[in-house]
Amino acid sequence: MSKLSQNLNLGQSQALVMTPQLQQAIKLLQLSNVELTEVVEEELATNPLLEKDERTSEDNDSENAPEKHGEQDEIDEAFEKSNTNDDFDPGSSMADIGAGGNSKFEDIENAFENRMSEDKTLRQHLIDQLHMTFEDNRDHMIGALLIDHLDESGYLREDPEELAEKLGCSIERINTLIRELKGFDPTGIFAHDLADCMALQLSERGQLDGPMTT
Repeated sequence: MSKLSQNLNLGQSQALVMTPQLQQAIKLLQLSNVELTEVVEEELATNPLLEKDERTSEDNDSENAPEKHGEQDEIDEAFEKSNTNDDFDPGSSMADIGAGGNSKFEDIENAFENRMSEDKTLRQHLIDQLHMTFEDNRDHMIGALLIDHLDESGYLREDPEELAEKLGCSIERINTLIRELKGFDPTGIFAHDLADCMALQLSERGQLDGPMTT
């Protein structure tokens, strides 16, 4: 049993570095096939060092068929490796989450404490939930970046519009992802502030009063 937490204590030690290559990758992933073809044609026209593969799509399909099955896994694995850093303190275990809170609310059951190993970090716990929740690779990528934007207390304090601009995606997509991420374990993660965190925890218990939802 543990108390409702004012802080989730992630032990975050450094901020995410958004490289131009990563931002370009996110934007390219959101293009349709037609838009992507236009971008490729434009690059071919402006860059003499690039050369177009003249083989037919049928030839490409037959050659690449054995590789297609594992392509998505390779993309996900490469992205996850690129984001493996020290953003979260390796010593911050699942059992540490919520420690040190001084809430006046009643104790709630810490459901994840007994089913997760102590040496598993919160970041990896969130990444695991991310892959189980979203099928779209773009959502995987943006969701992982949002995880790396959490502050030391587990709050996502940045304005959604600023995040959308920084990550190169629409505000609607960001808001949809944040709503889903707020349902992750532990309860209260991705809250905007303390009031939002408490509201999420009380809502899970069915004890959220009307005035607190405003």
